[in-house]
Amino acid sequence: MADVILVLGISGVGKSTVIRKTLERVPEEKRPTWLNFGDIMLDILKSEGKSTDRDSMKFFDVNETSKLQSMVADRLASIPGTVIVDTHMALESPYGFIPGITNAFLDKVNVKQIVIIEAPARDIVARRNKDKGKRHRFPQTERDIEVQLDLDKAMASAISVKLGVPLKVVQNIDLEKAVESLYNTWEALLWK
Repeated sequence: MADVILVLGISGVGKSTVIRKTLERVPEEKRPTWLNFGDIMLDILKSEGKSTDRDSMKFFDVNETSKLQSMVADRLASIPGTVIVDTHMALESPYGFIPGITNAFLDKVNVKQIVIIEAPARDIVARRNKDKGKRHRFPQTERDIEVQLDLDKAMASAISVKLGVPLKVVQNIDLEKAVESLYNTWEALLWK
C-alpha cells in the first residue's frame, strides 16, 4: 500500500508551483515521488484506447471517476516510499461538484497527510485568465471560487476525520512563505 500525501487545491491556486519549489529544497535522496493525479488518469484512459484530454474528464459521472481513481491507486501501490499526489478535492462538472478523491482511492492507499493550498479568489481569477484558450473551464466569478475553496476545505476535513490524518492549510499569498510553511510541515512529517 502506497504512503500518500494528498496536496489539494482548485485550478489556479498554485499547487504545482508550491510543490515544485518546496521539493527543490529537499536533497534528492530524501525527495518523495511527486505525481499529478489527472496525468495518471489520462495515462490510464489512453492505455485503454480512449482518446481524451483533461477537460473532458469533467463530464465523467461519479462512477466513472471512482473507477479511474481505483486504478490510479493500483498504480501508486507499486511506487516505493512516499508519494505526493497533486490533485483537486472537488471537480466541477455539469452535474455539480463531484469528489476528486473517493473511497475507491482511499481504500487502497495509506494517506499520511492532507494539504490544501489556497489563495485569494482574485489571484485565482487572474491566473485562470492567463490560461484562457488553453483550457476549458466553466465560467466562475470570485464568489464562485470562494464557494469552491470552502467546499474543498469541507471535503478535505471530512477525509481527515475519517482517516485520522493531519490536515494542513497553506496560504499561497506569498510564494516563499507558502513554500516555507509546506517545507516545515514535511520536514517534521517525513525527514526527522
